[in-house]
Amino acid sequence: MMIMPCSSSCSLDSPVRRRQVPRGSLGGTHIDTHPVSRLATDLLIEAWEAYRSTFRRLTRSAIGRFEARDWAGLNADTEARLRLYSASVGELVVRLGRLSLWRPIPVPAVRRRYLGLVASSPDREIAETYYNSAIRRFNGTVGVDEEAEFLDLSITPLPNDRGLRTNPFDGSDLIPALQHLLESSGLARWSDPARDAARIGARLRSAVPDIERGGRLTWLPTPFIRNRRAFLVGRVDTTALSTPLVVVAVPGNPGLHVEALLTEADDASIVFGFTRSYFQVDIEEPRATVGFLRSLLPAKRVDELYTVIGYHRHGKREFYQDLHRTLRDPEVRFEPIEGIPGMVMIAFLLKPMNAVFKVIRDRSAPPKQVSRREVMAKYQFVFHQEHGGRLADTQEFEGLALPKRAFEPSVTAELEADARETIRDAGDRWVFRHLYTERRMIPLDVFLRSAPPGLARAAVIDFGRAIKELAAINLFPGDMLAKNFGVTRHGRVVFYDYDEICALTDCTFRTIPEPTSYEEELAAEPWFSVRESDVFPEEFERFIRFPEPLHRTFRDYHQDLFTAGYWNGVRHRVANGEITEPAPYGPEHLLP
Repeated sequence: MMIMPCSSSCSLDSPVRRRQVPRGSLGGTHIDTHPVSRLATDLLIEAWEAYRSTFRRLTRSAIGRFEARDWAGLNADTEARLRLYSASVGELVVRLGRLSLWRPIPVPAVRRRYLGLVASSPDREIAETYYNSAIRRFNGTVGVDEEAEFLDLSITPLPNDRGLRTNPFDGSDLIPALQHLLESSGLARWSDPARDAARIGARLRSAVPDIERGGRLTWLPTPFIRNRRAFLVGRVDTTALSTPLVVVAVPGNPGLHVEALLTEADDASIVFGFTRSYFQVDIEEPRATVGFLRSLLPAKRVDELYTVIGYHRHGKREFYQDLHRTLRDPEVRFEPIEGIPGMVMIAFLLKPMNAVFKVIRDRSAPPKQVSRREVMAKYQFVFHQEHGGRLADTQEFEGLALPKRAFEPSVTAELEADARETIRDAGDRWVFRHLYTERRMIPLDVFLRSAPPGLARAAVIDFGRAIKELAAINLFPGDMLAKNFGVTRHGRVVFYDYDEICALTDCTFRTIPEPTSYEEELAAEPWFSVRESDVFPEEFERFIRFPEPLHRTFRDYHQDLFTAGYWNGVRHRVANGEITEPAPYGPEHLLP
């Protein structure tokens, strides 16, 4: 999914560079413009507060829509929230432009005034990112202007003990404590909270060995809503250990009931993973929420946690700051990725951040015929789609400057040969007109070369599941080569190559007609008409090929993928509104 909190250009180099400011432009300080600085700050604060108010209103509405099963309304609010940031910043930049026609705006003074007004806000870091987005876009900044924008390169501990509810319990009152957790979660329409508390307690007694001695429940008093599930997130502490607690609620008749319970960090990590759509969760202090989540999920990056709780623009800022800190190490290098080079994208890897950077080639390699604009449109399409746990979240950067010394020679050579329309030589830096970043995964074809037989078999089966689960949420990958899918650390197969992705309902699935003559059978070209939207699943097996016995395993589980009947059945259900997000957990987590 695209994430652009820093909406113009960013530079990463050490030391931090300051941009050159033309006389009379935004940032000039040679004229006494204090009234202008006040007016500019007022515009920024007014726009920020309006954005925050609308963002939180859309977020808060999720609880009522979820409890009322208003899925159309929930989807509309989710889409409106995704579009809100760019629209708000864009309007603000226009207003700042009008103001600057009167007199230059002294940005350092505006920054100081703005900070004074937001410094005590519980969401100060989000307010700073909003400011950065507007100032950078307006000013077309290349590099980092320390006096004009907010950049935090320090590593400060995240608070993890604020905005929480706690409830001690002994061996006899675990169930009442769990019932209190449910009833103080922000969800109201429970069908039978006492029964649900007893079901949770029974599972906890088997999962947490010393829970009978008592302990303490700690939880965030607001639900994390995504599509047709609500997640209550907390922790149970006993004398022996601290256990994550993720309670999953779903609507039923007559009210809500608990469907599943997760008590392992790895399982909870999938719920908050980079392959999932963003939660609707209304919180006062995002940094404290991220801190608490990080205490439960220590393997998660901070930027990914901000992103998955809905602050995707600030998630990008956190990624950028982490990237800047990482590149301070003179030994760090951007390396070639594993596997077969992409025909549309040049990709390179930064191992310390476990991140892949992708640049659109000047010209796609045959037989691909896709333009830069079409590729960017596909990534924008994916940003607005349900991810279903099978699409990698993507961040988009424009004007990012990276030090040349950090690139392996082979990466530099490929960029210079095939991405000249994207990169600009700026002395000791490359300035990238445009690029995407994703979490690193092992390409499926690479994984299968060295994986033990059991893991290879599981990955091949999950590859078919990934295709089917994407279809169930109205997505057709298009290019289903194994190299376009990756394997996560949890062993899940995820799609990450979007240049041919489209809505399933935009496709027409057909069976290849039988030839009517010997000449037709030998013809090099199809003997039947083919429209642009036509797809022939019988041909998929030409591309979906695995060495034996893996291919036989794939056919045993997913032979239906090679038939038009299967795809037309899914298409019919999706067209009738039967779009469902697969559960981010297995049946073993369901409560009886």
